[in-house]
Amino acid sequence: MSENKVENNSVPTVEADGKPRTRCPKCLSIRRDKYNRVVKRGIIGVLADGTEYDTVTWRRTKCLSCGQCRIDMFHTIENKPTIPREDINKVWSDLA
Repeated sequence: MSENKVENNSVPTVEADGKPRTRCPKCLSIRRDKYNRVVKRGIIGVLADGTEYDTVTWRRTKCLSCGQCRIDMFHTIENKPTIPREDINKVWSDLA
């Protein structure tokens, strides 16, 4: 599976979903500096593989091998339901 890259103000954005580590788009190294300038937004959507998300996080970093700056982008579920899925029917019946 190849990395999906989107240009954003000349800093490559790497989609990091489902990958244990992101790679530098320039040299393909997995060595990176600490994340900084983290931005989180509540955006609801569905990935191409059907995975739902409600939060998108962008994290800036720099490759320790070649110095290329990049933004790693993560799609996650942050607002997990407070009611277990199996109890939803019980709640609906209690409301009726």
